[in-house]
Amino acid sequence: MKKLAPGILVCGIFFLACSLMGRGLPLAAGEAPREDATVLVRVNGSPILQGEFEWQWRRYLRRNGDREPGNESSGMSQGDFLEKLIRQEIACQTAQEAGFAPDAKAIADEVETLAGQFVDEKAFVRELARLGLSPELLKRQIEKSYLIRRWVDETFARHQSVSETEARAWYRENSLLLQTPEKVCARHLLAGIDPSGGDSARQQAIRRVEAMRRRWLAGESFSELCHRFSDCPSAAKEGDLGCFSRDEMVATFADAAFSLELWEVSAPVETSKGFHLIQVYERQKAATPPYPEVREKIIETLRSIKAQPLVDAFIEAKRREAAVEIIGSH
Repeated sequence: MKKLAPGILVCGIFFLACSLMGRGLPLAAGEAPREDATVLVRVNGSPILQGEFEWQWRRYLRRNGDREPGNESSGMSQGDFLEKLIRQEIACQTAQEAGFAPDAKAIADEVETLAGQFVDEKAFVRELARLGLSPELLKRQIEKSYLIRRWVDETFARHQSVSETEARAWYRENSLLLQTPEKVCARHLLAGIDPSGGDSARQQAIRRVEAMRRRWLAGESFSELCHRFSDCPSAAKEGDLGCFSRDEMVATFADAAFSLELWEVSAPVETSKGFHLIQVYERQKAATPPYPEVREKIIETLRSIKAQPLVDAFIEAKRREAAVEIIGSH
């Protein structure tokens, strides 16, 4: 369940999860930032890298519906966003000074959860590279998120009281936020396009998938065709992408998948990766979990919301004392 508390509680791992849930399918053109190890800011001697800022900024824009790096219509300027990252770094340092340390197993579990969205480790590493992330930066973001979360929970949130009446009222008023979105479970066959091949490569790819669809119509198993002929790493799992909501895939792919009848194979669908054939084998309706299932999460969320003013005031005081050196330009 998403936490609603603003400010420092909105940690990098949320953006990370959103970024990686696409299972290797392309995001919008220009979405992947280049990796840049240039130091942008030092906060009490600790660096915030240019590449880290660019990646987080793009994740913020994507979350708020803007695709282009220069678009600031989502309500926060790049300068404001950099200030947010500075305060997150201060919170992380404060957590470390208070004696909190990363839990190796918890960090490994976070990485495993993200990696589990991909067919194998190579596909996961490729997606990290496409997003401008190194394994080291990934680990750093998860550790930061973990430290801040632990510090806030133990120092502030756990001391806030939440009544049963408050929790039930929040459940009634926020049922849409608790709702799990409609999902489809699908497999796909990809005919990739060589970027250097021009229009001839594109035509060759579409002929390949059209031939595969004719073979399916003639009675061949689509899962076997995916396994034998797909250019996607998911071929190892007979093209299975698992279950996903609309916003976890690019629009053209999602629109096609959600319009299909069960077991139907789509006409060719084009993305920047190439041409896809899609088959949906299960549909999951949007649903709101019953209150008992989410009660503890709601109480945790309300405690965090109540703690937020205390956290903000604490970090504001720390910010005034911090040695912040702006080195690069954003």
